[in-house]
Amino acid sequence: MEKQMNNASILDLVFLAIIVLFAVLGLVRGFIRELFARGAPIIALWVSMLAFRKVNEYVEPHVHIHILSVIISFLLVFIAVYIVLMIVRNIINSVFSGEIFQGLDRLLGFAFGVIEGLALVALLLIILKAQPWFDVQELLDQSFFYKILGWVGSLPTTVQEVPVPEETVVGDAA
Repeated sequence: MEKQMNNASILDLVFLAIIVLFAVLGLVRGFIRELFARGAPIIALWVSMLAFRKVNEYVEPHVHIHILSVIISFLLVFIAVYIVLMIVRNIINSVFSGEIFQGLDRLLGFAFGVIEGLALVALLLIILKAQPWFDVQELLDQSFFYKILGWVGSLPTTVQEVPVPEETVVGDAA
C-alpha cells in the first residue's frame, strides 16, 4: 500500500533539505571559515558606519564632491577591515590546521550550519505566516518544524499586532 505524502510533510522535507545543506556546508568549510564568512561583512559594515566620518576628513580635501568622498571613505574602511579580518581568519585557520583541531573545526562547523539552517527555516516560517495571499495555518499546524519552532508563530506578523503600551500618547505634545 502506497502512503501518500501530505503538503505538510513536503514542506518539512524542504525545510529538512535546507538544514542538511547548511549542515553539510558547515562540515565541509569548518566553523572558522563559516563564522568569518558570515561575521566579517557584518563587522566590516559596522566599523565602516562608525569610522567613515573620520576617514572622510582626510578624503574630502582630495575629492571635492561630498557624497563621493563619503562613499569612498566608507568603502576604504570596509575594504581595510574586511582584509584585516581575512588575515586573522587565515592565521586562525593555520593554528587549527592540525588533525585534531581540524576535526573539531569541522564538527563545530556542522553545528553552526544546523543553527544557520534552523534560523533560515524560522525566517521562512515567519514569512509564510505573514504573507496575506494564502491561508497556510492548517499546513503549518501539521508541520514538524513549525511545532519545534513554535515560538516563531507567536511573533507579530504585522505592525498592527505589535502591542503598544497604554501610556503612549501619539500626537499630543503638551
